[in-house]
Amino acid sequence: MEVEIKVNEANQRFDRFLRKRFKNTPEVKLGDIYSRLRKWAITVNGKKREQAYKLTIWDIVHFSNTDVKKDPTISNRDKKSKKNNISVEKIKEQILYEDKNRIFWNKPYDIVIHPGNFHTNDLTLNDYLEAYFSYWNKSQSETFKPSFGFRLDKDTSWVIVWAKNYDSLQYINEIIRERKTEKHYIAIVKWTFPSSITMTEPLFKWFNAKFWRAQTFVNQEKWLESKTQAFLVDTFSDPMIGKISLVKVKLFTGRMHQIRVHLSHHGFPILGDIMYWDNSTNSYIAKKYKITRQLLHSYSYWFIDKETGKKIIVQAPIPNDFQKLFPNQKTIDL
Repeated sequence: MEVEIKVNEANQRFDRFLRKRFKNTPEVKLGDIYSRLRKWAITVNGKKREQAYKLTIWDIVHFSNTDVKKDPTISNRDKKSKKNNISVEKIKEQILYEDKNRIFWNKPYDIVIHPGNFHTNDLTLNDYLEAYFSYWNKSQSETFKPSFGFRLDKDTSWVIVWAKNYDSLQYINEIIRERKTEKHYIAIVKWTFPSSITMTEPLFKWFNAKFWRAQTFVNQEKWLESKTQAFLVDTFSDPMIGKISLVKVKLFTGRMHQIRVHLSHHGFPILGDIMYWDNSTNSYIAKKYKITRQLLHSYSYWFIDKETGKKIIVQAPIPNDFQKLFPNQKTIDL
């Protein structure tokens, strides 16, 4: 059996390609792959290659017919996956921007990216992505699937980016790592917010047994550099809970729960956040305004396009639950 390397398989390590290709073939263990490489049972262009060899376009990977007992493209998973019930038209309605390299999607707040231990049977962003990928992909690649450039919480709505090819994913990861992107959020917090705050408290991630998940804390001894800026947009006074504020937030670092922890630490917890603010106000807004999630929304994302050198700015609409409290705010200036 032979496989021709295409653009989305190129520029990756030989062993990484093989691990992906045999992912759905459980009888082929990791040790089997490296054993076959040593025995010349898997070659590139008829030659033995080291596991660190970088594949290039048009390389031919040859699998010995006697060594590969099962076509690794055949999955043991149930073909009637959850994605078959997903409407591609609904996905299209949520697309904010799309080109040949990436898709920006307006994610609803009540969906996770990956299934995880607590969302095994839930539809995830991965399911939506695979459904849309199957729609427009015509056998471009067998080992590459579009991937997310970053991940956030289930209860946060946001602009999220999907890389449509391997080169684009590498570039997104690179500019995120080098902090060459800019993300803006909006949040609704308790109390009257000042005109602006710059928050630089160092953060530390630790496992919280109460929530059975990781949680982030301000910690001066074990920490990672963190920086957040927040600016007042508008205030509103509720007869029961008093002053609340709509703020826009700019991230300089990307620590887990960074915005939620920094705002809460400074005395301005995000409404609906049960992890960093256990308060009766959350119950009140759930009952009066039918809001049952943390009011944090990734509003915009921008970066420089690798091919054109132009700045791409993508903005998402202000969510309906935000407009229940601030109905006059239709757009937010960056």
